[in-house]
Amino acid sequence: MGSSFTNIVLPVAVAIGTVFLTFWFREKQATLSALRAIKTELKHNDELVESMVHDLFSDRPNNLQELLTIDTVPLQTSAFDHFVNSGTATKIPDDTEDAIWYHYLVVRMINRDIENRLDSVDKNDLKKIDDRILNRLLYLCDTTRLEVMENNIRNDDVEKQIQDAIPTHETWESSSEGQTHWFTGVRSLIDEEIERKHWIPTFIFKLQHITGVIYKRRVAGTLGG
Repeated sequence: MGSSFTNIVLPVAVAIGTVFLTFWFREKQATLSALRAIKTELKHNDELVESMVHDLFSDRPNNLQELLTIDTVPLQTSAFDHFVNSGTATKIPDDTEDAIWYHYLVVRMINRDIENRLDSVDKNDLKKIDDRILNRLLYLCDTTRLEVMENNIRNDDVEKQIQDAIPTHETWESSSEGQTHWFTGVRSLIDEEIERKHWIPTFIFKLQHITGVIYKRRVAGTLGG
């Protein structure tokens, strides 16, 4: 009986377990990869905001046609698109998923306004669109980013808006819930999720290795005995 277990049952169990753990491990790694890609994209977009504000609001001409020639690079969304299409969104806690979705909802609204501003028919229409873009960009930034932009922007009106936004952001900074829409806030949530998921595949991989060692020792013992 012991010989049958060692020669038949144990190898089959190890083979099935190895296949299962391999697929499980790869799925976890794919989830981690998607989360890391979003984290990188958030960092890039966070740094991009300052140049966007500079492009759109520094040295603004008065003529509508000249204003319409002002353009900027939209925020990136490719990592988020992969996050959704790959099914990763269903494999993380609801709070983290909701924060990512909400953040990128605002990002998409900004990108849509950047595209639509080129179709403005008058200066008032353009101003409304640009005001929305600015307010949403500021909304996604943490206090540190606002302070950097305040020091660098060459537009008194925009500088005043940034100054007015800083106290609200400082209030949000004292509340973890208030930061979840920021670039840095969403990145922090993703960091926590990566930390939670990272040890599990590592542990399973080690367990798989230990199981293989035990099996080899049993086989060696049988052959030697």
